[in-house]
Amino acid sequence: HDGEILKFLGDGVLAIFPIGKDHYTAREACTAAITAARNAQQQLSQLRATDSDALHGLEFGIGLHVGKLQFGNIGVPERLQFTVVGPAANEVSRIEDLTKTIGAPIAASRALIDEAGESWHSHGLCELAGTSQPVEIMSPHD
Repeated sequence: HDGEILKFLGDGVLAIFPIGKDHYTAREACTAAITAARNAQQQLSQLRATDSDALHGLEFGIGLHVGKLQFGNIGVPERLQFTVVGPAANEVSRIEDLTKTIGAPIAASRALIDEAGESWHSHGLCELAGTSQPVEIMSPHD
């Protein structure tokens, strides 16, 4: 879906859908992220259907958010790593953590859902560790 995988983090992955000149519009980026998340969950379901014993209990949560980030090579010259920094990076990590709490495989901020022009179920305002403002958390109706 033309997102960019920046890194693998243990059992997770960090991907971005850049917004701006030569990239997506905000609406396109948010819609592409939602589509990628839904497709990932559908592929997991299909894999379970073909080999349910080997994949029994395998689940993953996906957090979606839209916000400003800085990205580039960070570190010392001997060990540079391409990554993102900024409040939105912290917030999306905390949103992903909430998938377990709300019992939904995909959780998103209201900001992302509004930007995409979709209607999802609201779980209300949630305090996210390391952030100053609560964020309204949404999950798909399906």
